[in-house]
Amino acid sequence: MKPAAVLVALIALTACQSDPFGRSNADLRAEERTCMADGGTFRAGGITGAKMCFLQTKDGGQSCRRSTDCESVCLASPDTGKGQCAAERPLFGCFDMFDENGELTAICVD
Repeated sequence: MKPAAVLVALIALTACQSDPFGRSNADLRAEERTCMADGGTFRAGGITGAKMCFLQTKDGGQSCRRSTDCESVCLASPDTGKGQCAAERPLFGCFDMFDENGELTAICVD
């Protein structure tokens, strides 16, 4: 088989890759409908790229001193020592936050 044909076949196979959590297409559609009904957006997230529901938080952008002050997490600005509630959940990537005791911590969420 020619290298170009092999490449095309591999690309086609990756498009058929199943959900990393083993959910069926019907389950994914049901999750998406529920997510949309709740006002969220259903899109890929995290290191796996799995489809999931992202919801806006009610307190996003408000000042906070610890994560228990927020619906999601209290994002920290180490330079100013101030916190702000995350506008969306779940949250992925690396960021500084104030934990439930108000201690500054760095975390990475995949």
